[in-house]
Amino acid sequence: MDAELELMQNLVNPNLIRLLEYRYDGKVEEKPLPDASDLPYMVLEYAEGGELYDYLVSGGPLTERFARYYFRQLIEAIGYLH
Repeated sequence: MDAELELMQNLVNPNLIRLLEYRYDGKVEEKPLPDASDLPYMVLEYAEGGELYDYLVSGGPLTERFARYYFRQLIEAIGYLH
């Protein structure tokens, strides 16, 4: 898992949310667990617009123009990762 997290931390692309930091703290909901000192947490870049799913649920279907805009971003992100 550390290798994947380090890889994610090095990804820099305007169409991807950045992984800023990750650590292991052994807490879930502020309650320490007896043998869970290796539980990870991740700090991600703030996404001001929120998730696309929430946008679709609250606003309904996208117009063709906006669908093309978001699809292009998705394809560019996948191309970068490839």
